[in-house]
Amino acid sequence: MGKPVGAEHQRVLLFISERSRLPVVLPARDVRNVAHQLPLAVGVVLEALGVSHAAILEEKRAMADAVIAPTNNRGLVGTLTDLSYSLKSRLAEEPDLNHVTLALWLSETPIGPMNYQAPDEVTRQLFA
Repeated sequence: MGKPVGAEHQRVLLFISERSRLPVVLPARDVRNVAHQLPLAVGVVLEALGVSHAAILEEKRAMADAVIAPTNNRGLVGTLTDLSYSLKSRLAEEPDLNHVTLALWLSETPIGPMNYQAPDEVTRQLFA
């Protein structure tokens, strides 16, 4: 699931995983290539979280057949909305942060529908 987020200097797209709520941030300027860019960005975030190379390759292979679409899942929409407010605020304070840094920062946010576990913790558990 993705959502555009704007700040003074850059516009980004925010995606989250349905299962772990792991966020990934991409520049909005290249929206036509998002289906190609998203698996690459997911791989970079997973690597930064310490996920094994083999698991990252498998995840990227699985994403090759993924469909990017809106959702009616209110829990996902709520999480995406909450994270987008945080992201917009952070970008207003530090507009030059790179997308991986932003995603990793957001991944430390406790998520209510996941018993207040953070997406980085959940992701590590899922890939353990």
